[in-house]
Amino acid sequence: MRRIGLIAISQSSREDITSDLRRMLKLNLEFIECNILDEYSYEEIIERFSPEPGQAVYTTRMKDGREVKVSREKISREVNRCISKLELSGVEFIILLSTTEIPNITSSIPVVHLDKLIRSYASALKTEDLVSIIIPSSEEARYAWIKWHSVFPNLYIEAISPYTASDDEYEELGNRLKKLNPRLIIMDCIEYTLRHRSILSNIIRRPVICPRTILAGLLNELYHYEAVEI
Repeated sequence: MRRIGLIAISQSSREDITSDLRRMLKLNLEFIECNILDEYSYEEIIERFSPEPGQAVYTTRMKDGREVKVSREKISREVNRCISKLELSGVEFIILLSTTEIPNITSSIPVVHLDKLIRSYASALKTEDLVSIIIPSSEEARYAWIKWHSVFPNLYIEAISPYTASDDEYEELGNRLKKLNPRLIIMDCIEYTLRHRSILSNIIRRPVICPRTILAGLLNELYHYEAVEI
């Protein structure tokens, strides 16, 4: 069985992500996880990784479900520590489970940068129409604008938590977006689930890009020769 490394900017097992992926995969893969915050308490994370003014914010969660915000710049060292660990585990390549760019990454084996993957995928659609970007926290809006405005000049950005928001709140978001009639909706966080996507797409009736779907598509493409009989 193929072994794939996963690095999450979070704590505990990411069964929520891998279960969604397995629903879409055409073959069996073994996921080897490394979660960069596992070794730290909530207080230590706040002390070590809280964003400084001007730094990009990344919203994630603890084992107990609490949300925590960390600095993109400050977590690079921990990501590289996980990469070194996974390199020794025999994985074929590593996936960074983050749609936020993580700087200063080094690896001796291939690394899938999910931020580059989803941006390249979405930017294949050229449009002057309104495009809606969904993010986990309003504190990430500035970074989202910088990331997407060069691709889609007409942007609408709205924040909704992938951790604590209810289905009713996603339905309310869908109804707000429907009134705006965007050409495309991009859920710019790996934490958004297939259920979140389904709620929005069923209301808005427009394409909704979800990172989990794009990632599953990449894995199916990379290993199509093992999943498809000719």
